[in-house]
Amino acid sequence: MPLTVRLADSITLIEDAWRSATPAGEPFLAFEFLEALERTGCIGEEKGWASCHLVVEEDGAVLALVPAFLKGHSEGEFIFDWAWADAHQRYGFAYYPKLLVGIPFTPATGQRVLTPPGVDRARSLKVAASALIPLAESMGVSSVHVNFVREDEAAAFRDAGFIERHGLQLHWHRAESSTMDDFLARFDSKRRNQWKREVRRVDEAGIRWRKLAADELTPERMRFVYRCYRNTVDAHVYGRPYLNEEFFQHIVTTSFREAIVVLVAERADEAVAMTFNIAGGGALYGRYWGALEQVPFLHFVLGYAAAVETALRDGLHTIEPGAGGEHKQARGFDPALTRSMHWIREPRLRRAIADHVAHEREAIAAQSLALEEASPWRAPTHTTATRLPDASHTQNPDTFVTGHDED
Repeated sequence: MPLTVRLADSITLIEDAWRSATPAGEPFLAFEFLEALERTGCIGEEKGWASCHLVVEEDGAVLALVPAFLKGHSEGEFIFDWAWADAHQRYGFAYYPKLLVGIPFTPATGQRVLTPPGVDRARSLKVAASALIPLAESMGVSSVHVNFVREDEAAAFRDAGFIERHGLQLHWHRAESSTMDDFLARFDSKRRNQWKREVRRVDEAGIRWRKLAADELTPERMRFVYRCYRNTVDAHVYGRPYLNEEFFQHIVTTSFREAIVVLVAERADEAVAMTFNIAGGGALYGRYWGALEQVPFLHFVLGYAAAVETALRDGLHTIEPGAGGEHKQARGFDPALTRSMHWIREPRLRRAIADHVAHEREAIAAQSLALEEASPWRAPTHTTATRLPDASHTQNPDTFVTGHDED
């Protein structure tokens, strides 16, 4: 039975197959999300994000789909490979274009090989992973990068010849907490009192927060969301305005609006700050924070305290705030291991990068012990054997309160 691999330069060309194969609980793989990025010009060849999604077929039937992009730079990825690009340049090799498997501007672990219902997933995953290297060679790209891959998919990429790299995020876990009091009771008294004191300071400033209902995501409200987003991005030298106002306006007109969670801070019914989040699969994904004025501790209250309370109220088990920031651990977020898989075409650089990544993984394992010792909890409530920090990540000033991101 012949296998074929073709590329789709727009998600709209494979809409039916994509919708059929998209797993539940993976909001960033939703057709509406990816189509909105294309439609509003946030991604495209001129932006260095040319869609080239893999379609693996057998006898004309779809076996697997892979979200992929031909990249002309390394921005918006959150797995930092600037040093690898420099090394290629020093040795006279072009690093760009490269092939990226992942979701634009989204440092969230998720499925990277989609399989339609009724298909042998294990076989499809192996076939898709194995197809990437010959495809990259035929395209003449320098490398293939599979970012924020799930642990249960990583083995297929390792078997295909990819290098495994580890990274760090900090995630909130519900554990045994049912209420905010349950959650705060897990802290030592110093950090618990600090949390309450900072929440009280914002309350004394006359500011209250609330979660917007889906029917409140009006054009006027989304203009406010975009203004806050740009204020944060423009305030920092590292900021990159990857999204435009058209994206925010369009995404709430689609069925994806049901996954959008906007938390807004108001004083006398006037909005002064917001966080833009996505919910799916029992998780709340923190994406962007912004404010129209500076209020002491509002960043913490809206991004951390409000996010935790929202997760508790809505029955969510996890908050994934994005990249960077060991400071989140003091707020009750635990280190969580992330994985990315890499294939480098040039053999000498491939060996050097593999050696570097091996040492990096050792450093990550060593740092995990230090983070465990710095835990804010009164007593351990879970093990952190699979939650390890990444020495390669640094805090980004543009990230969300709990880690909102622009790399």
